[in-house]
Amino acid sequence: TMRKRLSSMMGGLRAMMGGAQQEDNSWEMLQQTKDKIRAARVHLSDPEITQFVIVMISEAMAVFETQRLLTSLNRWKIPANHIVVNQLVPPNPSCKFCSKRYEMQQNNLKDIKDLYSDLDLIPVPLFDGEIRGVKELTRLGKILTGELEE
Repeated sequence: TMRKRLSSMMGGLRAMMGGAQQEDNSWEMLQQTKDKIRAARVHLSDPEITQFVIVMISEAMAVFETQRLLTSLNRWKIPANHIVVNQLVPPNPSCKFCSKRYEMQQNNLKDIKDLYSDLDLIPVPLFDGEIRGVKELTRLGKILTGELEE
């Protein structure tokens, strides 16, 4: 076979370079790596143990990138049923910039809802600071699980 010929040829080259005393286990290592990749693929595609949650922002480029991601996940049969739409700006009529961002995000959010109506969409507001500590993480957790709406 091709594998035996390549192995024999590599053994000959190794002998010429003074490395004949070391046993070649590269094929075994490659097979082990292949087996690990195969096992990972099986685990990643099993919805009982794996669920890919997509996190995106409500902007046009993110919608496009999410579509590409979902296509890849579907091709590999990796389950993805949830999309977190992060950093949604609240309405603020007294701020022109905020109002424009809000309007843009709401238009994109409508497209997101239309495109991914078969998926669970979870809107998450833009927080006024970093999410740090138990209190903020608990608040975020409640938003993600639907216990708290903002």
